[in-house]
Amino acid sequence: MSEIRHVAFQAVPAERLDGHKLLHYTIDGDRLTLLLDQSEIKRVLCDQLTDLHLDIVGTLIVQAPVIVNGRTPDGGRLITVSRHEFVPPRALPTGRLCWPAPAEGEFVWLIAEGAMTEAMRQAINCFIAEQLATHYWVQY
Repeated sequence: MSEIRHVAFQAVPAERLDGHKLLHYTIDGDRLTLLLDQSEIKRVLCDQLTDLHLDIVGTLIVQAPVIVNGRTPDGGRLITVSRHEFVPPRALPTGRLCWPAPAEGEFVWLIAEGAMTEAMRQAINCFIAEQLATHYWVQY
């Protein structure tokens, strides 16, 4: 079992993406860092996403846990769908470029229009879909 306890988002120059188009990720111990092309996303959005992930990140489970009614035996909630969706900035709390909108079995991030490009939103959503297809994400 591999555990991710921290998720960070960093806007970086394209040269730091190791030949990847818009994003690249690294894992160092229990920390997953998403490196994102700074021309495609606002740095303040990265900071806000990182801060909000401090409260919601759970455990990345590589081996399948026992799941009953979407829950693990220790009370974690299995996340099967997650994505970023654009909303008008006025739909978010004042001063926020993003806000979590959890629902049973899924986790949606509301992102202020203009805080990232459509190409970056699609790249992040593809990354999330790949992770959910190959791992179990459990939120505690």
